[in-house]
Amino acid sequence: MNFSETNSNKHQLDVMQELLDYAEMADQLGFSRFWLGEHYLYRKLQNWTNPEMLVPVIAGYTKRIKVGVAGSLISIHLPLDVATNFKLLANLFPGRIDLGFAKGGTKELGENANSLSFLLKEADPEKLFKKNAALIAGYLHAEKFHFDNGLVLPPAWGHLPDMWLLGSSYRSIELSLELGANFSRSLFHLQNTPDPGLDILNSFRERFYNNFRRMPGISLAIAGCCHENAAVARQIVEANCNSGTVVLDQKNIVYGSVKEFCDQLYLLQEKYDIDEIILLQLYNSQSDKLKGIELIARELNLC
Repeated sequence: MNFSETNSNKHQLDVMQELLDYAEMADQLGFSRFWLGEHYLYRKLQNWTNPEMLVPVIAGYTKRIKVGVAGSLISIHLPLDVATNFKLLANLFPGRIDLGFAKGGTKELGENANSLSFLLKEADPEKLFKKNAALIAGYLHAEKFHFDNGLVLPPAWGHLPDMWLLGSSYRSIELSLELGANFSRSLFHLQNTPDPGLDILNSFRERFYNNFRRMPGISLAIAGCCHENAAVARQIVEANCNSGTVVLDQKNIVYGSVKEFCDQLYLLQEKYDIDEIILLQLYNSQSDKLKGIELIARELNLC
């Protein structure tokens, strides 16, 4: 996972090239997904707001890794636009495009907010999020209904993106069941508890299978870093925990030596029978990020 801020003073286009190099190396090392966050902070070190335009660039730059927006702040986007754009991307890169739904808006912008953001002031944000999520899912999965009524999302009858619902709690898990979307739980947002709730996840799996006759994808998103020296890893966490786009809950950060770090990943995977762990690395420099994923891939035998 990669957010849009950096503590570097490099030119933003240079940072974009580093992003491509980061994704390419993750692809080569055997990682399964590369997600980009959408945020509207308009700080001088922010490199993008909506990363949707970066998705085809990264997918074209890599060979097999899945690429997506995690998550798209769908409350401030037109549902038909989101569905149409990601449907096309899913057919340009079959089986490799993820569409994650996330709550949030552009309240930081005040009077400079885009023309859709005023809806957040007029409507219940929770209802707007659920409405837009349902519309997007309907455009994508009720294709015959829309086709019969004269609406085609090109290419007709083509591939679809994998839908994910993202949450820092389980309040949205019922919506995942309604939409048939995979679920990704963040453990690193502030005020989260370390235990992601085994009973809730098991119930979700069972109910999802009963509804759709397939198992859902479930992932945990964590923040952290590993280093050959555990003390250095701790120093990195303490220095960078709250310096970026999202305020992190330090007690839930995963860090340590390479072996200690990966052992914690194994424990999470085994305890909750999750499919994947999404990692937000807490390094500032590109070289440290590349070294970090190389160490992890080697320890986990990904490549």
